[in-house]
Amino acid sequence: MSTAEEFEVWGINVPISPKGRRKWPQAIRDMAVKRVIDGAKIIDISKETGANKSLVAKWVNDSAERNSAERNSAPNFVELVNNNMNQNTRWPDSQYAGQLNCQIQFGDTGITVPPGYPAAHLAEIIQAIRASQ
Repeated sequence: MSTAEEFEVWGINVPISPKGRRKWPQAIRDMAVKRVIDGAKIIDISKETGANKSLVAKWVNDSAERNSAERNSAPNFVELVNNNMNQNTRWPDSQYAGQLNCQIQFGDTGITVPPGYPAAHLAEIIQAIRASQ
């Protein structure tokens, strides 16, 4: 322990408020979560850090919720470029558009998306597929 106003955990200082509450740095929270994900028990992390086991569990749950929210956010779409096409290559006229479909493969699940399909609806479908795997 460094002083009465802070102590050290895993080489990181943990400040203590005048009322005696510990202000856990995000680095320690992240390290605790990573160790639990890697197989450590919450009770062991609690003993190592001096944090209440329910607090360590909260860090883990908050991290899982944050990761879940990130996974369920609308996917980013990127433009795919065919390297075999040059600047003078013309896309087909609209009469052929019905024949051009986008194929999206998720492991053994695949979907075919027609041109002009609403991106927001496609995002919902992709999220549902991800959630089912």
